Amino acid sequence: ILVRLARNLKNSYVQSFVYDKALRCTNMVLSIEPNSPEDIRDKGILEERLLNSDTALEYLNRYLEINPNAEDVDFILELIRSIKTKN
Repeated sequence: ILVRLARNLKNSYVQSFVYDKALRCTNMVLSIEPNSPEDIRDKGILEERLLNSDTALEYLNRYLEINPNAEDVDFILELIRSIKTKN
């Protein structure tokens, strides 16, 4: 129940562009389910939104290692390229 509540709260914060609080919710979920691919991906995306490039790359690459055949692989690879280009 706690994980579902944190994910719902995260989604609400993302829709409101409150990325720092969304990241806190994601971190809470990852403390309970550290190998959740979707939450690892979301942490990477949120870190990118908060301009934490190194951490974003770490989590996005970890997501691809865990879930190499994910439906959003192309999006994640493009995001990684974009982050590397900005650095």
